[in-house]
Amino acid sequence: MTRAKRRILLSMAVTAFILLAPLIILYSLGYRLSPHFTLTKTGGLYISSPKTGSEIFINNRLKKRTNLLQSGLFVQNLKPASYAVVVAREEFWPWTKDIEVKEQFVTEARAFLLPKDPEGRVILRGKFLSIQASPEQKVLLLEEQKKDDIEIIAYSPRTDTFLTDIDTADIPELNDIGTSTEPNSRADPESKYVRFSKGERERIWWNPETNEIWAEWLGSEDWLPYYFQQKKMLIWRSESPIRNIEFFPKRRDVIIAAFENGVFAIEIDGRGKRNIQPIYKGHKPNFALFPGEEKIYVLDDGILFEIKL
Repeated sequence: MTRAKRRILLSMAVTAFILLAPLIILYSLGYRLSPHFTLTKTGGLYISSPKTGSEIFINNRLKKRTNLLQSGLFVQNLKPASYAVVVAREEFWPWTKDIEVKEQFVTEARAFLLPKDPEGRVILRGKFLSIQASPEQKVLLLEEQKKDDIEIIAYSPRTDTFLTDIDTADIPELNDIGTSTEPNSRADPESKYVRFSKGERERIWWNPETNEIWAEWLGSEDWLPYYFQQKKMLIWRSESPIRNIEFFPKRRDVIIAAFENGVFAIEIDGRGKRNIQPIYKGHKPNFALFPGEEKIYVLDDGILFEIKL
């Protein structure tokens, strides 16, 4: 190769370096070319799943299978755009959401997965009309239809016994139990419909007149968690009366609600799509639970079920 050719090749290499070096530097700093041919900063995405062995898909591509040590997926250097996320596991309802990734921001989402065929058992059969839990006493309060009257009984799921000698003064929930949808005059009218999360940072409630479920963040607006897009949000509107709502055990971003013919889990996070998954479907069920326990007690047509969540 002649000296002239070497000089030409060297000049071409230097020119290419000068042209590409800024692009390489910008790429390493997290810049990408947008569809409008402008430079934009990248963002990140973090998705977690409560179930080991879950498959996490982004835009129909499998990105991760979770395990005991890694329960989530973190992807960085994503162009700002909407990404279709699916978290799935065999024999569970899939969780799907369209998530918007923003510049210089890690967008977070937490999936919830419920079994399509949950484990459950029949606890009691009778003419039971309503159900309520007493968290302090760890008993279920049931209204049972007798021949000429309605009797309130206390049942302990842990010992599988009826508590006949329990001091009713120690169960404040007895003042509010009943099948009526009207607030009990002996209790705070609002308390019948309001539930607080552990730590009382969030509250949920339902309106018996409009059949709407609402959620509110009680902390500072500067510290809104990712699942609240604003401090107060409408979560769900039902065509039929709402019978009960509670926070999902060990979650602050998912609630449980009984309406129509079922008991359902509904997430507070309304970005992209608000997921709702069935826990139980029957006739006109209601439910009760004890905070922290990953099981739910469902009453339907006089039959009391225990269902594992």
